Amino acid sequence: MRWLQHDWADGAVVYDRQTGDTHALDPLAAELFQLPAEQRSDPASACDAIATLLQQTVDAPLREAVQEAFSRLRQLELI
Repeated sequence: MRWLQHDWADGAVVYDRQTGDTHALDPLAAELFQLPAEQRSDPASACDAIATLLQQTVDAPLREAVQEAFSRLRQLELI
């Protein structure tokens, strides 16, 4: 297993065993990180999965928030 994760109510911390880096994630990024690989590899699929998890419809603010979290996880090389 490459990553170790510890969750809190306000986010999570992920430790990357390959690089030795530790990353603090906000709650949305933490949920996105926990999605199955096929869902978190595509922003649209990730948005649908997060909407289902939150029991809400996909709207522009959710789409934007998921895209930002997706971009951050990609920048950190977590997805």
